Amino acid sequence: MLIGNPVSGSSFLVEDVRIDGDSWEIFENSVYEFSGRFIALGNINGQNKVYLDASGSLPLVYAAEKRIIASSPELIFEENYDSKLDADLLHKMGMPKSGLWFPSGITAHDGLCRLMPNHYLDLDQWEMKRHWPLKEFRINSEPNDLIGNIIQNVQNTCAAIAAKYTPVFSITAGRDSRMLLACNKDRISQSKFFTFSKFPGSVDTHYARVFRDDFGLEHHFLKAEKPPTEEESQWLKRNGHCISGEIWKLQHSLIYYSGGNHAVLPAMGGEVGRAFYWKKRTTKSYN
Repeated sequence: MLIGNPVSGSSFLVEDVRIDGDSWEIFENSVYEFSGRFIALGNINGQNKVYLDASGSLPLVYAAEKRIIASSPELIFEENYDSKLDADLLHKMGMPKSGLWFPSGITAHDGLCRLMPNHYLDLDQWEMKRHWPLKEFRINSEPNDLIGNIIQNVQNTCAAIAAKYTPVFSITAGRDSRMLLACNKDRISQSKFFTFSKFPGSVDTHYARVFRDDFGLEHHFLKAEKPPTEEESQWLKRNGHCISGEIWKLQHSLIYYSGGNHAVLPAMGGEVGRAFYWKKRTTKSYN
């Protein structure tokens, strides 16, 4: 079963989706066909597993000792949330100001792990295991076909969102936001755009103006305002104290779009596809 907002083709699936199949291979291949934000639960041959969408956009944390999963550590620990925080680890990582993050399913709480993208959680053994990729990638000599597939998938997902919401895109000088702009050139008049104006003379601000003027975008520069201290604390707690850096402060500015039926598409995660964090010395490993 898929729970959340899965997208098939260019349409949201408005009801929870059931996947028929008698093997985990069939189940996983079916999950791979969907985009959107969702969690997939499977029960096959007496085994129980839970999967995430490709980017892990819906959070899932689990406490193996308690045998419980949730979207936030606060739902698991409740009044013991603060006492379970690993204050020493947070201090050494400079959280929440450093811009670092917890790798490999580690969290800021003792006894709690985070399910990562491309992994499933075995709900019988309470172990996280990789399900993709498990084989060597096939090299394609015609990358234009693959690029075309990527463009079509992005356009389909954005079309599904635009059918229910007003899309709100971030505009910077980066490749990711420019790609989204290009993929959505046919629905520019139905969309809104924004750029954080923390650094008025930055290259992001410059190109945001260029794109706005060239394409007639409904664009707004959002002032990066510091959120109230209580709001900062609530946001960190809801995210399990796992997010740090600029987004911790900037998220408050998106309140500008809270008054309407908006869906923000911030062009995140491009470094994953470009293997930005891989080094030349990094060896291949799918373990």
